[in-house]
Amino acid sequence: MDEPAVSENALCLLFSRITSALYTAIGHDLAEFGVTAHQWPVLVLTHEGRANRPSELARLIGIDRGAVTRLVDRLVDKGLVERIDDPGDLRAARIELTDRGKTLVPVLMNIVTARYDATLAHLDPAERSPITHMLERLDQSLLSNGSAKKTG
Repeated sequence: MDEPAVSENALCLLFSRITSALYTAIGHDLAEFGVTAHQWPVLVLTHEGRANRPSELARLIGIDRGAVTRLVDRLVDKGLVERIDDPGDLRAARIELTDRGKTLVPVLMNIVTARYDATLAHLDPAERSPITHMLERLDQSLLSNGSAKKTG
């Protein structure tokens, strides 16, 4: 019987290695702008309107709320985001891009997109869409069964 190309035990290691390499490359690409690879998802999700509360950011990024708070604190210090009182929930704050953030994020999007393109350039063009689709399905599966939830 043939062994699978990636064993169940190696899958986590493979994802970890790919994620680490991509974060390192993105971190290098964004360093001149004073933004880290870990701060990038907060900026892009806020820019795209997909999340504007720490709890939403934590869920979408896959980290705990405390980690999101620390990322947001650093981005506030850099003048890229601000906390705004949420009129619908006085206990909560929304995260919004500052004018500086609104100007910088599109520049960073081009840089990160170029990095993604360079990463995918090693795949045959016919493989790119299916692998992205499969990863999105895997992500949704993990989110829906609670496997990807973080606590804290």
